[in-house]
Amino acid sequence: MARLLRDADIHYLWEEDKHTGALTLGLEGVLEKGRDADLWINAGEARSLAGLESMEPRANKFRAFRESHVYQNDAKLCPEGGNGYWETGAIRPDLLLSDFVHIADGSLDSHPGNYYRRLPK
Repeated sequence: MARLLRDADIHYLWEEDKHTGALTLGLEGVLEKGRDADLWINAGEARSLAGLESMEPRANKFRAFRESHVYQNDAKLCPEGGNGYWETGAIRPDLLLSDFVHIADGSLDSHPGNYYRRLPK
């Protein structure tokens, strides 16, 4: 994922971390490092900015939240409850990269994402 973000010209704040797999990060550490980040990608289970703030009231401490630059990987939900991101994202890095490029250049709203969407207010 870090490589895809780099390829899309998105600076990943934890790109120097040498761990493999998902990182488990506390909000305090994320806030310290990401408070002024331009983008917030993968905001847990939130379906909207209001929902994110109700789950985590400190979300408004992040500039990306205040400027509505929060993106979630649930653009393609299946009727049976599955999520296209988890179903095919690992085998379609080209589609993930396309989404990240559109997120980076601000055009995701005009180019519907394969897996990602901007969280509405």
